[in-house]
Amino acid sequence: MSRFRPTLFLGVLGLIFWSANPLFGAPALIKGGDLARLKKSGVLHVAITGEDSPPFVYRNAEGKRVGVDIEIVEAMARKLKVRVEWVTGANVSFKEVFESLPTKKADIAVGALFPTPDRVTDAHFTSPYLHVKQILFVQRIRATSLKLPLDFEGIVN
Repeated sequence: MSRFRPTLFLGVLGLIFWSANPLFGAPALIKGGDLARLKKSGVLHVAITGEDSPPFVYRNAEGKRVGVDIEIVEAMARKLKVRVEWVTGANVSFKEVFESLPTKKADIAVGALFPTPDRVTDAHFTSPYLHVKQILFVQRIRATSLKLPLDFEGIVN
């Protein structure tokens, strides 16, 4: 039983993390752009969907933006020999991030993004770098009454 409890704890902890951040692992989004223009400008303009999603994007103790998504963007910039300029920051909506691409405010966007029919008209998506499977734990006593998505109204926000 003692071996089971840590495993259960880590499983529940993982579920809480992934449930709170359900879109992680979705592909970064890249708009069709002119690579020559980008290299000539020397700047990769990046839109990001917030700064409070460790380990993907967050601010460290010194206030510096860090995380997996940040490291990917910085590696891209080094490869292209350009510097990064963040055009969005904390508390930015997905809508604002996606609107920054066709208006050319941003060259790329990162941070828990996934393709939808509307989004693919203005953007190209990369392959995902992380796949996330979501599950929901429900008390056994309530499981019989929760069958359809509408049954969860008021329970899950």
